[in-house]
Amino acid sequence: MKATRKQNVKRLTAALYGGEIVDYQTHCEQEFHEYGFVFGLNDDFVLIQNVSKDVFLDGYSVLPVREIKSVIVGKETFLPRGLAHFDEKPSAPSGICLDDSPSLLASADVHFPLVSLEVGRKKPGCLFVGRVADLKNRYVMLRQITSEAKWEETPRKYRLRDITRVDFGGRYEAALWRVAQSELTNSDSA
Repeated sequence: MKATRKQNVKRLTAALYGGEIVDYQTHCEQEFHEYGFVFGLNDDFVLIQNVSKDVFLDGYSVLPVREIKSVIVGKETFLPRGLAHFDEKPSAPSGICLDDSPSLLASADVHFPLVSLEVGRKKPGCLFVGRVADLKNRYVMLRQITSEAKWEETPRKYRLRDITRVDFGGRYEAALWRVAQSELTNSDSA
């Protein structure tokens, strides 16, 4: 059931201060439930540490608050107990700025090797992964890495207002980065 923005903010705030897991849905991924711990919240953005359904912490997502369709806090779920079993403890990322989109992207790019952008209303289900090549008030230029861990030569432009999610620090981004770096090192030594 869709909640109002005010209800969602109230629930996200409760999760932030209560340390409880949230079950949330976005407008772009309406059929999927996602889980995580809230580590940052303002009028525009929410910062969530993702919890995989495979029971591990899996990076961070920053979403515009307007993109959150529904939030359930403290839902009885196995995930927190499963994380505790594997001694996985949620933690906030350092240095991520939620003041505005340019600050968010710049800080994520400084602290993590790759960022993933979702422009869910234009290209639902597609992630664009890479490094920030240029950043202006209205757009970001992203030097993308393909799903085969190959760098594209020409950066691509994305309007900031079209971005519905920014991910960083997850296993997918880490795997792409490590494979790309490994192949770069191997080609340099050849």
